[in-house]
Order: sequence, then C-alpha cells, then structure tokens
Amino acid sequence: MRVAWRRKPWVTWGLLAVIAAMFVIEEWLGGSEDNIVLTRLGGQIPGEIWFGAWWRLVSSAFLHAGVLHVGLNSYVLWIVGSTQERILGSARFLAAYTFSLICASLASLFLSDADLTVGASGAVFGLFGVEAIVVFLRHDLLPSQVRKSHSRNVLINLALNIANSFQPNIATIAHFGGGLGGALIGAFLVPHRFETEARSSPAWNVVAVACALLLVAGVAAGLWNAAHSTGEVSVLQVHVGP
Repeated sequence: MRVAWRRKPWVTWGLLAVIAAMFVIEEWLGGSEDNIVLTRLGGQIPGEIWFGAWWRLVSSAFLHAGVLHVGLNSYVLWIVGSTQERILGSARFLAAYTFSLICASLASLFLSDADLTVGASGAVFGLFGVEAIVVFLRHDLLPSQVRKSHSRNVLINLALNIANSFQPNIATIAHFGGGLGGALIGAFLVPHRFETEARSSPAWNVVAVACALLLVAGVAAGLWNAAHSTGEVSVLQVHVGP
C-alpha cells in the first residue's frame, strides 16, 4: 500500500499544466472571458461540431472563462485526481478522465441549449463517479479506515458540486453526463487489488496512449484554429462546464 501512495500523479500534473497553459494563451489572445477567444481556441459550439469540428468536444474541456472558473476546476482536479490516479494507476486514470470528458461533452451537445460551453468540470464530475464506485462498491479495495474517510469526502463533494451545478450559467447537463460516464467506466477500471496496480497491463497502456493522442489532437486543433481564424462570432448563451 505504501508503494501505491508513493506513486506520482503524472497524468494529473500533466492535465493541470495543459489547462494552465491554455488559460495563459486565452489571456494573451484577448481575455479568458472573451467569447471570440474561447471560440477560436475550441470552445464547444454545437453548430461547428455538427459541421465536422469534432475536436471541439475535447478542446473545450481545457478552456475556462475567468480566474475563478479555472482556479476552482484546477483545485478540484488536483485534490480528486491525485488520489484517484494513485488508486487506479496512471493508465486507468487517464482512460477514466478521457471517457468522462467525452460523455460530458456529448451530453452537453445533445441535451444543452448553450451556444458555447467550456470547462473541465464535466470530466472532474466523472472522477467523482469513479470515486463513488471505489468507495461504495469495492469494499475490498481500500482499508476500512481509509474507506470511511473517503466515504465522507465523496458525499461532501457530491453534495457541494451537485448544488453548484444548478447555479446560473453552469453546464448542469455536462456535469451529470460526466458523472454518469465516470460511474459507468469506473466499474471496468477499478483494479482487483490496490497493491497490485503499480504496473498497468499492456492493454491499459494502449488505451492510455490512445486517450493521450485524442486529448493532444483536440488541444492542437484548437491552437491551430486560433492561429488561422480571426473572425468575430456572435454567441448568445455561454455555459461553463465540461
């Protein structure tokens, strides 16, 4: 068990680094709360996605509208992600985060009326779903004392974030889409024993590489689009979420 907790959460650190870098680019291009900037860098716009800009499903999760938005999402990702990555292993954790991100974006695309959606909170909600699976359904995975403390944290996190999901201009649909996706994928991701997940299986390593390539492609497409587009856009309703 000591070995597992000594693992470095490299994926969590990497995700946070990309989110921070994209926020700096947003500010450099004109401001993180500027709809034109968010659109150019890959905010989720349903019309663009239906016409082939699939990469916006991914790039939108690395963009944030304002310091408070990026700060809160980054903090929660750091707290929850660091723990989950140590439990699941980096490969499984990256798969869980990516699947949750896609579920959140698709839920927003099909069920939300927002014209522009940005944020990592849908993917983070997926981590809450995974955490719930670990704590409440896999009693053999964690020591009893650790599980009890985690149970309290899960309930508090879920209560606070569900309540926050119903605030104005919050991507509620994306939050619940990501949470459901995380709970579903969590059933397949949780290792059989906590101590034996020091090394990921070759199959999960392949999945992790595919997920990494997908995330990199989405962010790269957003940067390419920003470098080649300067036109103004009209956005009526902005939601922050996935």
